[in-house]
Amino acid sequence: MHYMNPFEFVPLPVNGPREIPTIVACGTPRLEGYLTYSLTTLTPLHITGKTTKKDNHFEKKSFYENYGKKVIPGSSLRGMIASFVEAFTGSDLGTFTRGDEKSKSNKSAYGKHYEENKKNAQKCRHVGFLVASADDPIKTKNKLDKYHHRGQEKTRCRYERNETLPPRFGRHVVDDVARFLFGYVDQDNEENKDASAGRLIFEDLIIPDDVKMVNQSAWDLNSDAVFGSPNPRANTAWYFTPGESRVRKTDSGFRVWEVLADKVRGRKFYFHQHPKICHEKYRKWQKKWLPVLTKYNVEAVESGAGIANGRIYFRDLPETMLTLLAYSLMLPEMNMAHKIGALKPFGFGSVRIEIDELFYRDMANPLNPIESQGLKGKLVGSLIDQVSYRFLKKIMHFPEHGEEKDYLFVYPPFNTKGNSPEEKGFAIVEGTDNRPRPWGNVNQSNCSGKQTRTSPPGHPTPGKSKKTTLFFDHYQMKAKNFEKVMGGKNYLHLLNP
Repeated sequence: MHYMNPFEFVPLPVNGPREIPTIVACGTPRLEGYLTYSLTTLTPLHITGKTTKKDNHFEKKSFYENYGKKVIPGSSLRGMIASFVEAFTGSDLGTFTRGDEKSKSNKSAYGKHYEENKKNAQKCRHVGFLVASADDPIKTKNKLDKYHHRGQEKTRCRYERNETLPPRFGRHVVDDVARFLFGYVDQDNEENKDASAGRLIFEDLIIPDDVKMVNQSAWDLNSDAVFGSPNPRANTAWYFTPGESRVRKTDSGFRVWEVLADKVRGRKFYFHQHPKICHEKYRKWQKKWLPVLTKYNVEAVESGAGIANGRIYFRDLPETMLTLLAYSLMLPEMNMAHKIGALKPFGFGSVRIEIDELFYRDMANPLNPIESQGLKGKLVGSLIDQVSYRFLKKIMHFPEHGEEKDYLFVYPPFNTKGNSPEEKGFAIVEGTDNRPRPWGNVNQSNCSGKQTRTSPPGHPTPGKSKKTTLFFDHYQMKAKNFEKVMGGKNYLHLLNP
């Protein structure tokens, strides 16, 4: 049996983003000030700075520096907390792009053309793959585009998946908790007419000179691909349930089924695990069937290091929202922890945060000094999306003593000579037989299996497809450590307790 993928998805609320209650948004008093905190590393922490390469793989990654000091950027800290708050409160997606429709690169996998008999034409495999919510009022939602593929003119809907997201998601039309705290940039409007400023400022966290830096080992592929690279594009099968498929011939001559995305799975969070155990698991891959795996050095803050004097400024916050911020930083329940930095799939970046002191004043009395005070507000239950919270408690749980053997997460193996579906790889294609099949948009892999009530909404089962890694929920539930990690044999107890 296989182990779970190193990440899991927190489902989006099926009825759309949750609006912040008016009584909370307009609550008084309004507070301004700052808080100080300390960060403790539970596993080695790496923020990528300068990198060196040898041949076609990484040789070393140094820690990020600013003005000669090693720091954890405030933007990284802000992103970590914003991601949690978005999921915890069922808010809209903070950063969202519709695809690569404007790309002028002829190397991009996504764009306006497959192949055209024109000079400098784009040679993109996917055409017009832009995502939209079910109630998106965009005028071009059903617009048809013509394109050329293998000498034939074809027609395709510009918005290939018109109901990828639940209603109102990706449109920023709801005043939710994340928007209230972190603001909003109108990406579709160059003048940002509807933009709103955030109420929080995260300072860079300077790593003191006496904090020990260590050299850790990580894996890369001796090829153009990067092992454990940053998040894949939002229009790839990693983030979506499998939908329509087509037959495509690769540059090497292989005939494959390529699956296009359908419903978004949710927000992606990484599990916590100890890097050493994970690293040794991949070492077995290298020895057995993946010799292109190459080890390189990573400069990291050692596990167990304490970094003090972090600071976050806030303004115009009701007491309940300051309490929510404090909760989101400290995660006081269920042995939860945050993830930050690079190499998350391999166990790096597990951290805990403790608030040291709060300094604030009522904005109605601006001449009063900013003084040290305790929290006075309560965490309002109506701010929390309970389904998301149940998923987060499982995914963000840091393994306690004795749990380490169950908390091992690796990517699906890629072994073209393997016999099981799990060994066929984690790419988004599946080999076909040699019988003649038409090119273009076909549905041969039977990806539209029946929905089960044990999976998050919109997540089909594999049907007759042999590529089980395409069906993320099915693959996870069949893993040997799923029940220990997620607390049940399927997702039902998290969706409907």
